[in-house]
Amino acid sequence: MALSTTSIKTVYPMDSMVSEGDDGLPVYDRPYNASDLRGVMRHLVSDGVCGGFGDELAVSISGGSWYVGTGAAVTSGLLIDNEEAVKVLDSYDISTGEYAYIIVAGRFDSTYRDGAIYAKVTNNTDFEPERTESVWELVLGRVDWLGNLIDFRMNGEMCGMMAAVPVDNLLNELSAASVAATDAAMGAAASANAAAAAATQAAGKFDGGSCCAQIEELKHQQTVMGSMIADLRDEFYYLDEKVYAPSSKASFDGERVTLATTCQYNEETQAITLA
Repeated sequence: MALSTTSIKTVYPMDSMVSEGDDGLPVYDRPYNASDLRGVMRHLVSDGVCGGFGDELAVSISGGSWYVGTGAAVTSGLLIDNEEAVKVLDSYDISTGEYAYIIVAGRFDSTYRDGAIYAKVTNNTDFEPERTESVWELVLGRVDWLGNLIDFRMNGEMCGMMAAVPVDNLLNELSAASVAATDAAMGAAASANAAAAAATQAAGKFDGGSCCAQIEELKHQQTVMGSMIADLRDEFYYLDEKVYAPSSKASFDGERVTLATTCQYNEETQAITLA
């Protein structure tokens, strides 16, 4: 029997929203997009249910209907926060010999760019969650036609619990790793093996790829983090000889940077005061 999906519940969108400024140029509510944010998150936390939040997305039955409780989960770097219990299906939706797999998923294709909670009903006991560039599923539990529930939240293959990488002094670590990796790459002509080993060690938070690819990925993640901090503080932020601007005080249309009126230019010193 083919899979059938019931009761899809969209949680929230993740992309940067675009509006038009007074000068007709696009204005973004933040300088990074969902894919950038997920790229950072994938290196900081693992997939799974976030322990200690709400009901930890527990599956339960009430009045003949199955619900997913409050809580949060991370799927492929996307944080999905569920603030109220979600009904996913009724008991009569599961026919004799069938099973309902209760799922929390991140959706990243052209139709959906959000988090969702839903159920897939099938007679297959060897169900595998869909994990592609478009959909990343975590299976919270399985309900059979008799009303029995198997909790998969602690099952590492089906779901698992989220685990975080220590983030103390994260930006300093990223900056130091970037410098070390760049220095190692500069010496590649003299000692390719030594340079590759040093760069790999410096960029150890990232998986696979060549030495140069790891360096570029490290620099990209540092840029994203710098932009996020500038937005969170709502002020210009200096890191590793770069200035990151909050979206409220500067915009970029691909060719030109436009600063807010709070920034001032001194003709005598030819300096710009960022404020």
